[in-house]
Amino acid sequence: MLGHRGARHAHPENTLRAFQAALDEGALGTELDVRLCSDGTPVVVHDLDLSRVTGGRDTRRVANLSASQVAAVRLADGETIPRLESVIDWARARGALLNIELKSERAVRDPIANIVADLLKGYSDAPHWACVSSFHPLLVRRFAELCPRVIAALLVSQNHPCLLSAHWLRLTGAHAVHPQAALITRRPSLVERVPQALVNSWTVNDPEEARRLSSLGVYALISDKPGLIVRALGANSG
Repeated sequence: MLGHRGARHAHPENTLRAFQAALDEGALGTELDVRLCSDGTPVVVHDLDLSRVTGGRDTRRVANLSASQVAAVRLADGETIPRLESVIDWARARGALLNIELKSERAVRDPIANIVADLLKGYSDAPHWACVSSFHPLLVRRFAELCPRVIAALLVSQNHPCLLSAHWLRLTGAHAVHPQAALITRRPSLVERVPQALVNSWTVNDPEEARRLSSLGVYALISDKPGLIVRALGANSG
């Protein structure tokens, strides 16, 4: 069980406080989103701009800001947007797992896969706690080539079920697939397309759905409410 951007039902998403809350609720780690600032620093934020996470107070695009400018942004409850490196330090200190999602609107030219790969290669123990995922097959392939010891995963939405296949795993070099929960719920047989891959599903907030997905062989679930799903499964896993 991983928190989806932390325990975002309790604290501002993608913040250290939300990540810690996910662990406190019984999750083994957290999923998080990473974008690059204007100076190439990877920071933990989901959207292209800051409008939603600041309640409309700040509409600047993350890619137009330096790391220091992003660090000065205040979210709800005074929380801040952390750098990826800070989250890694937090996770290693607590033995938490990290699912790092690469966000990009220009995958062909974006160096985010290179930068995150270089960062993770600096940690000899990264294969034990890190997984890197993306909806962009090109970013998955690039990361897998640059950092083959760390699990690379292809995210698949219900709008693109064709990507949930052994063919796309081979093309991208991915070790895992992360399909949207609705995709598997409607077509359970799709899991059989990738028998040798780790299957982690998102975003699972319903206890009955969590139990059903677990029974189908889904390796891990990603939830906005990790405590609820941990209790539904009766363990700190699945």
